[in-house]
Order: sequence, then C-alpha cells, then structure tokens
Amino acid sequence: MGTIVAFRPLEHPSEWTSQVDAADALLQTALKAVAAGRSGEARALLRRAVVADLRRAEPWYWLGALHEQTQDIPRAAQAYYMALELGRSVPAREALLRLGLIRG
Repeated sequence: MGTIVAFRPLEHPSEWTSQVDAADALLQTALKAVAAGRSGEARALLRRAVVADLRRAEPWYWLGALHEQTQDIPRAAQAYYMALELGRSVPAREALLRLGLIRG
C-alpha cells in the first residue's frame, strides 16, 4: 500500500515560496545522491520533493528514472506520466517512448 499524505491549505503566499525553496533543496540533494549511487536515499528525497511542490515535473521525472533503473516499470511509467502532465517534460516523453508506452 502507498503512503497517505494529508495536505493543509497554505495560509500565506510566503508559505508557498518556502515550499518551492524546500522542493528545490530536496531535488538538488536527491540529484547529488543519484550521482553518488545512493538510489534509496535519492528516492526518499524525491518523494519529499514531490510533496513539497506538487506542480513540479522534475522530481517526478527523476523518480521515474530511478524506478526504471531498478526495472520497476509500472512505477517508472506512473512517475514519467506525472512529469509529462505537469511540465510537458521532454525527457519524460522520451522515456515513455523508449519504454514503448506511448507512440511518437
């Protein structure tokens, strides 16, 4: 079963900025973990980045790439589709093409 996450409405615009900053920091730390071969740590950080900024495509793309790397194609596809929907991500589209899940 997946994790259930509760959300509360943001009360002030400054809260949104801090959420975006947190997502940026989590994404950068996750990418460093990917580069260092620490995929478990990277996956956890990317999940936190997704929650920190629900409108951002990059964490979804990288989460998909990590799942693809471990041959978890259903989860990779789900993450790539989210990245594509959120940001019209060219890398996510290319990944879905490579996996044969969409057509050119």
